[in-house]
Amino acid sequence: MKPLEGTLVLDLTRNLPGPYCGMLLADAGAKVVKVEDRNGDPVRFLPPLDEDGRSVPFRSLNAGKKSLAIDLKQPEGKDLLRKLMARADVLLDGFRPGVLDRLGCGHDPAAFPRLVYAALTGYGPVGPYRDRAGHDLNYQTFAGSVRESVPPFQVGDMTAAVAAFSAVLLALLERAKTGRGQRVETSMLRAAVSLQPLQLVPAARGETPEAALVLSGTVPCYRVYRTKDARHVALAALEPKFWESFCEVMGRPAWLPRHMDATLIPEVETLFASRAFDEWRMLEDSECCVSGALRWEEVAHDPQVEALGLFAKDARGRPARLAPPFTLGADLKVATEAPARPGEHTEEVLAEHLSLDRDSIRALAARGVIVV
Repeated sequence: MKPLEGTLVLDLTRNLPGPYCGMLLADAGAKVVKVEDRNGDPVRFLPPLDEDGRSVPFRSLNAGKKSLAIDLKQPEGKDLLRKLMARADVLLDGFRPGVLDRLGCGHDPAAFPRLVYAALTGYGPVGPYRDRAGHDLNYQTFAGSVRESVPPFQVGDMTAAVAAFSAVLLALLERAKTGRGQRVETSMLRAAVSLQPLQLVPAARGETPEAALVLSGTVPCYRVYRTKDARHVALAALEPKFWESFCEVMGRPAWLPRHMDATLIPEVETLFASRAFDEWRMLEDSECCVSGALRWEEVAHDPQVEALGLFAKDARGRPARLAPPFTLGADLKVATEAPARPGEHTEEVLAEHLSLDRDSIRALAARGVIVV
C-alpha cells in the first residue's frame, strides 16, 4: 500500500502549482478528484498535443486524477461541493484569497472538523498585495530573484507546490494524533523568498550578502562560460581542491591563488572560448566541477537522469511525465495514462461519495449544475 491510500483529495486548483501538488498526493496513493468548471483547466489547451488531441503539459500535471465538473456559481453546485468537503480529507484551494469563502465553501472548522484545507495563493492571505493578479515572474521579481532575464522555469510556483504537499502531509500526520484538520497555507511569494536565506537575511540586516554574491557569478571559480561553438559550460570549483584540480588540468599554476579574483574572469573566459562544448564535457569526470549546460532535449536522454528513472513513461514507452522528487520503497508506481476529460468521473464521484442515483445525477446535469 502507498501511504495515502484511502485519502480523498478535492483539487480545486488550475494551471501549475496546485495541480503539481495534487499529483504528488496522487503519487503517494491519494484519490485526487480534480474539481473543474464546464470549460476545464486552461492547461488542457496548452500545446503540444498528443495523437489523441490532449495536452502533453496537462498530462504531465494531472495523470491519475478523477475529473468532476461542477458549476459553483449555482447554489446546487455549491451544495454539492460542501457535501463532498464533509467527506474529503484534503481540499486544495488555488483561488485568490476569499473566493471560496464568498462561495460558502471556505475553511470552516465547525462544519468540516477533519478537513485539511490547503491554500495556495500568489502573495499570501494578508498584506497590500493580497488581491493582486500575478504569475511566477511577478512573484520572483518581488522576491528579488530576477534582474534582467526571465528565469527558464517557475521557481516560485514549483516550490510552493512542494511546500503545500509537505504542509498537507504534516497536517494529516497531526490529524492522525488529534482527529482534527486544519488550514495550511503557502504562497508563491513566500516560497520564492524562502529559497534565499543566503541572500535575503543579510540584506534585511543591512549587511552585504557576501556568500550569495560569490554564488552569483562574480568570481572566476563559480561561473557559466561561453564555449567556442556558442554553447555554455559551468565551472563550480568553489573549494580550493577543485580549483587546484582545474588549474592543474588546464596547466595554469599561476591561477591557483586567484580563484576569488574577479580580474581573472576575462582570462578564464578566453580559455573556455577556445574549445567546443563537447571538448569541455570531457572534463566532467575529473575533480574540476565542470559540467555542460544541457538543453532540455539533452536532459531527457542524459545517462544519469535515465539511471534515476526521472521520466515516467506511458504504455507505449514514451515519456509521459516526470517522476516525483522522492522515492518510496524500492519502486514507486505513478500514473502515466491520459488525463481524464472534464467531467469524465462526475457520475462516479457523486455516486460513490454522495450516494446519488443515476436519475438524480442526470437531473443535475440537465439543470447545468454538473457536467457528465
